[in-house]
Amino acid sequence: MVANLAASRNPDTIAMKRLAKVRELFPVKKSRDAAQSVDAVERVTRRLRQMIFDGDLSGNQKLRQEELASRLGTSRHPVREALGRLAGEGLVIFRPRYGYRVASFGPDEIAEVFDMRMVLEEHAGYLATLNRTPAAIAHVAETIGWMEELAKRGNDDYQRWSVINKLFHERLFAASGRRHLCRLIGTLRDSVESYLRHSIPQIGIDDSNAEHLQIYQAFRDGDAQRASRLCRQHVRHLAHDLVDGLTRKSSAAKRIA
Repeated sequence: MVANLAASRNPDTIAMKRLAKVRELFPVKKSRDAAQSVDAVERVTRRLRQMIFDGDLSGNQKLRQEELASRLGTSRHPVREALGRLAGEGLVIFRPRYGYRVASFGPDEIAEVFDMRMVLEEHAGYLATLNRTPAAIAHVAETIGWMEELAKRGNDDYQRWSVINKLFHERLFAASGRRHLCRLIGTLRDSVESYLRHSIPQIGIDDSNAEHLQIYQAFRDGDAQRASRLCRQHVRHLAHDLVDGLTRKSSAAKRIA
């Protein structure tokens, strides 16, 4: 009883009781306007990210908030918040007095991104294979089926292939159960997504599809060592083709100039 009395007189206990009473008397209600504002920021962030991926906003392009707000049919506030988020993802760059612009990477910077991806995706592929479930196998198999169906049609729908390709890797690595690892990989992949989409017609997708199938088979069969090795090779092959293409394109532009 003495212990209970002492606890009731403890300053921390008294403070917590008072705080609980205040919250009871003055409950904090979520503002509908605040919720709508968050939704607007999410929508604008997704739209701007997609515009960068699709090349509607090109590298080094200056991003004027008024123009983007008008283009997206919204106010400046969600645009400003969205640009801040995209800066954190490395997709846009902010400079005081100059504002925001779309990030532009040279061949060396892209190679650096792929170097980091090789390490992380190799590890993620290993863990994903160890921790796979029947449901995870089915989800990854579904994306393989979509790729094969797209290839059978014989059309060059590179934009749709890019979406399926992104989903394949997301589902594969999600099987690892490592949320933070997947987030880091996603950020790195997004930072070079626009370069990849513009280079697909030159690089082609047949080799990539074949590598996806090999990765899936190792993942399905539980061969973690092989799956991780194939994930690393997949990134290395893509990096070589992409950087080589950008380097040749840059050299050609310099000769013309």
